[in-house]
Amino acid sequence: MEFTKDTLVKDILAKYPDLKGKLIAMDPKFKILDNPMAAMLINKATLADVSVKAGMDVDTLIAQLKTLI
Repeated sequence: MEFTKDTLVKDILAKYPDLKGKLIAMDPKFKILDNPMAAMLINKATLADVSVKAGMDVDTLIAQLKTLI
């Protein structure tokens, strides 16, 4: 799977379900992924959206995702 700033988080988590736990372990800001209310927002969230919420550059986030997979 290719990751871009427009890749949907729901698509990544569907393909790599164990990634959610790895992201949470990597940075506590990703703990929101465990929130049931956030699940509705994640369906529309892109990596660019998540990078803003996490306070990191989208290219850095993509690089970290690639190392976790």
